Amino acid sequence: MNSFRSITCYITLLCEQRNKTPFKGGSLLRSVLALKKWGIGFSLVTLLLTTNPVNAYSDDEDPVMTREQRFYFALEQSVWAKHYHHHVFDIAMCESSLRANAVGDHGESIGLLQINTRWHPKLSLNFNLYDPVENLNAGYIVFLERHRTFNAWSCAK
Repeated sequence: MNSFRSITCYITLLCEQRNKTPFKGGSLLRSVLALKKWGIGFSLVTLLLTTNPVNAYSDDEDPVMTREQRFYFALEQSVWAKHYHHHVFDIAMCESSLRANAVGDHGESIGLLQINTRWHPKLSLNFNLYDPVENLNAGYIVFLERHRTFNAWSCAK
């Protein structure tokens, strides 16, 4: 049911952008056919059906998972080794309060680990820093650039 809600929200957003009315009869199949008519392929709908639950809801809208649960779910999917998980959790809690859409430093720091786009422009080009898993993976690159230390984050000092 949760994936249906996220699909409904996404289809509604697409419809608003195209000035169309979504779900005039309530049928998902009819809406999928309408998406095809508007030039949006079935592959997008398939992608939406298999979306990562971490991204299905923005911060506190998820009725099933808390921020901490979503964070640990994303952390398990990231490249961080398990023995670093408590350090990464502490930094993310301090930097963003575990909010994946957090923005700081006048728009320059983004996501869970507050990756600074001015200091790391290539990361902001190659990663979607609002996605929890990609933000954590970008944070791992920063960690490696700093010789496997957490010195890049003010909360670690």
